[in-house]
Order: sequence, then C-alpha cells, then structure tokens
Amino acid sequence: MVKKENQFKQWFNRLFGKNAHNRAFHICNYLFFTVFAFVMFYPFLYVVLESLKQNRLINGIAVEEWGISAYASVMKNKALWMAFGTTIWTVVVGTIASVLFTFITSYPLSRSHFRGRNAITFFFFFTTLFSGGLIPYYLLIRDLGLRDSYLVYLIPGLIGGYNIILMKNFLQGLPSELEESAKIDGANNFVIMFGIYFPLSGPILATVALWTAVGRWNNYMTGLLYIKDTSKLLIQNVLRSMIVTASNTGGGVDADIMNMAESVKMASVVIGTLPIIIVYPFVAKYFTKGVLTGSVKG
Repeated sequence: MVKKENQFKQWFNRLFGKNAHNRAFHICNYLFFTVFAFVMFYPFLYVVLESLKQNRLINGIAVEEWGISAYASVMKNKALWMAFGTTIWTVVVGTIASVLFTFITSYPLSRSHFRGRNAITFFFFFTTLFSGGLIPYYLLIRDLGLRDSYLVYLIPGLIGGYNIILMKNFLQGLPSELEESAKIDGANNFVIMFGIYFPLSGPILATVALWTAVGRWNNYMTGLLYIKDTSKLLIQNVLRSMIVTASNTGGGVDADIMNMAESVKMASVVIGTLPIIIVYPFVAKYFTKGVLTGSVKG
C-alpha cells in the first residue's frame, strides 16, 4: 500500500511539480489547454453528431432517431463517386508532380555557386506578394486551352513561390560537405540531387506534400470557374451541389435528402474532410520539423 502511495506521489510530482508555485502553474496550464482543446474539437464533434441524426414523422409527430441514413443518401449519388475518383487522381498525381517540380526548382537555388539565384528567388518571392488577378488568370487559362480539361487541375499551381522558398531554405541548411565529397567520388549533379539531397529532404517534402494535397482536395474554385462538364467536377463541387439541394425546399428534390436535410449537409462536410484527417497523422511528425527548418535557415 505504501509503495503504491509513493508511486502515485512520484507521478503527481512529475505531472504537477514539487512545490505550490509549480503546481499552480501546471494546473492552470492543463485547465487552459483542456478548455482550448475542447473548443477546437467541439465543432467537429457537433458536425459528426448532427450527421447521425434524422427526423422521422411517426403518426404526425417528429421523432429524432440516430443512424447512418444521411451517409447512405449521400453515398448513393453516382456523381459523388465519379467526383471522388477524379479528386483522388488529382490529389495523387498533382501532389507528386508538385513536390517533384518544387524540389527540382529549389535545389539549384540553394547552391551558392549557381549564378543569378538571388534574382530568380526574388522573382518567386514577388509572386507570393502580388498576382495578376482573377480576370487575367481566367484569360490565361482560356488561351492555354485548359478550360473543361483535367489538366486545369494539375498545371496551374504546379509549383508555388512560398513552397520553393521554404524548400530552398531547408536545402541550404544541409551540410555543403555532402556535395563536395560526392563530387570527389565522381558523382554528377543529378546523382547528388536525387541520390543524396532528395532522401535527406523527407521533412520538407512531407510538409509541401501535405499542403499541396490539402489544397487540391479542397479545390472548389477551379471546377466552378473552368469546368462545364459535370462529369469532370471534383468532390467539393459535387458536395456543394448536394448541400444546396438539401437546403432547397422546392419541388423535384430527392425525398430521402429532404427528410434529412440538416443531416445530409453535415454528412457531406464529414465526407469532405475525413480523408485529410486520416492522412494528417502520418505526416504530422515531419510537418513541424520541415516548416521550422525551412523557415529559419537562410
């Protein structure tokens, strides 16, 4: 019994400190972050719970029931599955291409012996501050023949100025002796870039991949502005149309969706965010390191 009390006391001291001031400080910290975590988590919990609710009329009385009927109503939409496949293809291919081209662009800019690298870096930095605007961008997409094409999801935004600067700074933080020793062994620039520096850039590659994948998964404006063929829309566009349908009180609306309008809207939100939530824990350990290192190295 005494041994258990001593173990509990040691655990308590490690958790809250050994004196009153430390204990008060740690208790306030735990309370603050508990409340903060609840505030952050509550909207997700609310959306999930609302998506599981549905109202049914039994003898003229509205009865609230729990179930997954809202998800079944959403998932039976064929357009959703088609958009889901298009979105997965866009996210996978677009993310891989974006990470690869960002690395290829950033690596030369990180080498001190590359002439003109400061001017080129400023060019990329300038694009993070200013843009031509929506109308010139639309005209560019039209003139390139990318309207109503799957390529409009991939080519525009293939590389971003901020990601290039972040990856460039990360690569500059790696020891330059690696390049020198590789050249002594007879390695050329491509071997050094892909054989040495690419494997060492895991944290920043994962960071850029996460940002790119989230951006492409949540891409809504591209389909809205440049796609007319509904079979080529992404999942966010289809989910938005389903939410509008669920909010519509006019005729011609699916009966199951109308009976569970709020649940269907919440289920659509869950379906739209769940894949990214599932993927995030696998890259989170690289995310902080990649951002921190890429931001402070110059």
